[in-house]
Order: sequence, then C-alpha cells, then structure tokens
Amino acid sequence: MVGIFYEISDDAVISNNLVTKNKYHGIVVWASDNVAVLNNTLDINGFGIVVHGMPRTEHPSVKNNVVMNNIIGENHSIHLLMCSDSVMGSGNKSNYNLFVPDGGNVKISWTNTESYYTNFTDLESFSTATQQDKNSLAGNPLWIDKLSGDYSLSAKSPAIDAGTNDVDSGEKDYLGDERKVSSKISGVPIIDIGAYEFVLQTHPTAPPIGLHVEAPQ
Repeated sequence: MVGIFYEISDDAVISNNLVTKNKYHGIVVWASDNVAVLNNTLDINGFGIVVHGMPRTEHPSVKNNVVMNNIIGENHSIHLLMCSDSVMGSGNKSNYNLFVPDGGNVKISWTNTESYYTNFTDLESFSTATQQDKNSLAGNPLWIDKLSGDYSLSAKSPAIDAGTNDVDSGEKDYLGDERKVSSKISGVPIIDIGAYEFVLQTHPTAPPIGLHVEAPQ
C-alpha cells in the first residue's frame, strides 16, 4: 500500500529506486530531518513523494530534507507534498525533478498545515511563489516501455543530463550502471533524472541493485 516509508529517523539517503502502483504513497519521509530523496522513479501511486508528518510529539520537526533528481510520474492524488512550516518544516528543498503532468496538471501541496490539499497545479506558479523546483521540468519522460514495466530512458528523454551533480545519490543507478555518463554532445558528465541512467549499450540481464517497490495486484 505504501512504497517506502521512512519515519522518525534522521540523516538518510533514499535513492535509485523504482516505486510503482502503490495505493497510497510512493515515498514518504515522515517526521524526519536531513533525509535526501534522490534519483528515484515513481509512477501510478496514490501520492508521489510526501515530506510531512507534523505535528508529531516524538519528533517535532521535518526539516532540511531534499527532494532532487526524481521522476514523479502520474499519481492518483498529488505528485509532491512538502511541509513548509517556518519552524517545524524549515529548510526543505525540492529541485531538478521531472514531473509527469496528470490531466495536464502538476499537483503540488506546499503546506504549513495538517491538510493535504493541492494548492498548485502547475510547476511555473509553484516555482515563482516558493522558489522551489526552479530547475525542474514538467513533461513526458519518454520511458522505453511503461506498459511492460520498463522505466529506463529512451534516447530523446528530457531526463538525460537534466539532474544536478550537487547531491550524492551513489555511483550506480537502479540497474547498477555508472552514474554521470557523458551522453550528449557537450561531453560533460551530468547525472540523469530518475532511477535509470541512460546508456547506449544493451544492458545485460543482471538483476537490479535498487529496490522495485510495487503493490501486489
């Protein structure tokens, strides 16, 4: 029902995972500080990424969490939900993500209350109002074959070289391929957005090293 749930713990990295078809939440950071959610691919979940859990007596803050380099696919409710309370939720940041619009909308809840309501429906207005996701994109990630569960990137995907190297999601992607591959004309090694790094060669049939979290059907 929930893909990855991280609760009342601090100082962690959640990276290089494929999280699909969970009824409620894809990735949840709940009443925790200094957690980095990096280079994950999420699709067909209830909520995409949730950073909240306030108020919580045992851990009264959800601060300094980072959501970057993720592909947040179509979700039943909200793509991204983050606590923006100036005290309990200070320092939370989101940027360099690729949002897949649902019905033309990117659904975001940037909230300082307990309510999980959508208060932004497009990336531009959200970025202007909050200064978050200024380098993020909205569009089709051009996965190889979503219907068959292949969420790797095709050669023309906007996710290629669109992430930031300023965060550390590890040296390997979901399939164990090297990160920061020079794949465009510039030759500059920039990390791709999402769990998969684009590679030109055919990938061997070795099992992935990241998690694939999918609700049983």
